[in-house]
This record gives sequence, C-alpha cells and structure tokens, in this order.
Amino acid sequence: MSPRRRARAVALQVLYAMDSVGDADPGVALAAHLREFGVSQDEDPGEQPEECALDEKLAATLVRGVWAHRAGLDEILARLSQNWRVERLARVDRNVLRIALFELAHCQADVPARVAINEAVELAKRYGSEEAPAFVNGLLDSALDLLGITP
Repeated sequence: MSPRRRARAVALQVLYAMDSVGDADPGVALAAHLREFGVSQDEDPGEQPEECALDEKLAATLVRGVWAHRAGLDEILARLSQNWRVERLARVDRNVLRIALFELAHCQADVPARVAINEAVELAKRYGSEEAPAFVNGLLDSALDLLGITP
C-alpha cells in the first residue's frame, strides 16, 4: 500500500472513530490512533517495510480538514443522496465520501479528481460493504457536476 493510500486509510479509521464519539480534537485523535495502532494495522503479508510507510502530513490534513469542513461536506452529501439522510449513511461510506469530497473541493491542486474518486472507491472496497464501491463511485461522479469539476 502506498504511503498516500495508507494515509487515507488511517484518516478513514480516525474519522470513523471521531464520528462515533462526536466532538473530538482531530490532532489528539490522530496521535492516539498512531500511538495505539501505528501504521502496520493494514499491512499485507507480502509488503516490504518501505511499503508500510505513512504520509503523516496527508493523514493529518485529511483528518483536520474533513473534521473542520464536515458540515459543508455533509450539505453536499445531502444534495447528492436525495433519498438518504446523511446520518443514515453507513459510517464507513459517509467518511469515505467526506474524505473524497474534501479532496475534490479543497485539494484540487494536489489531487486530480479521478485520483480522489479512485482512492475513495478503493477505500470502499477495503472497508465498506459489497455495494459500497459502486455507491461511492456513483455519488462522487455526481459530485463532479455539482462542484463544477471537469475530470
């Protein structure tokens, strides 16, 4: 797993936990997660040590950014998922989508739209239900139009 993909996975895990407890400090939550689990939690048996690296700066940016902007991200989610209230979305799906929407809306200079979507689909495959990847992909494709982003 690349350091950037691992950062997104760690961000998802931290945001999932924060979403569960409600009000939390993103920096404290990320530090606690790294202290408790390190970065080897998602290691695949065939990975070499250098493949287990974590882009800590990206993880911190995602956790802090998503948490700070979650109200606005949830508004976008509400517009995209017309038949579902945001709080009814599966917690994994909701946080995968928040991460991708944050990258689409706030990190365009560093992350191309297709990369943000592909990474979200990969997170959904790894952590979500069987239907999650298609759901995430569909919502994020619609988000491109809503946000006025050309892929």
